[in-house]
Amino acid sequence: MRPYTGNGDNGHSSTAKINAIPKNHEIFELLGNLDALNAQIGVARTLVVNETKTIDQILYKLQNELFDIGAAINLEDSSFPIKKALQEMESTVLELHEPLPELRNFILPGGTAMAASLHICRTKSREVERLFTAFYLQKDTFDELYLANFLKYLNRLSSLFFTLARYANFCVSVDDVIWQPRAIK
Repeated sequence: MRPYTGNGDNGHSSTAKINAIPKNHEIFELLGNLDALNAQIGVARTLVVNETKTIDQILYKLQNELFDIGAAINLEDSSFPIKKALQEMESTVLELHEPLPELRNFILPGGTAMAASLHICRTKSREVERLFTAFYLQKDTFDELYLANFLKYLNRLSSLFFTLARYANFCVSVDDVIWQPRAIK
């Protein structure tokens, strides 16, 4: 068996519901960026140290969820339990936020390599959120409540990555990098 299909050699591909659409179609932009986010999470997982094992467990769960979400988008299927996933994510964010020092300044991505990598995940998740919003607010693929929960999930995802980045620094006693604004004249 070949490790490739060759089906997209003519610049077209298919989803589970739509055949022969151009590879530059919005759906592939969304699915491709979701895949890129998942790959970046994989990079972050390679940076786990003993003190951050909890983060690795969260990221592994998230990678699987994002594959499920990609499948839901591809299949136009509302059966993925998005509301439950959203509630679990919100609980995780609150739990991780609890021990962190109060944030009184804007922070810059950095501190540790893992935190910086998680900030890249944060920015990539925002891109996925924008693409999902642009694509699905024009469609009636998902019912309104499901769509609302999907949008909330994607919005909370960046909050999760922000909190994970701060938590990664906290676990190894590295301070967040504080933004030092210059006076604009």
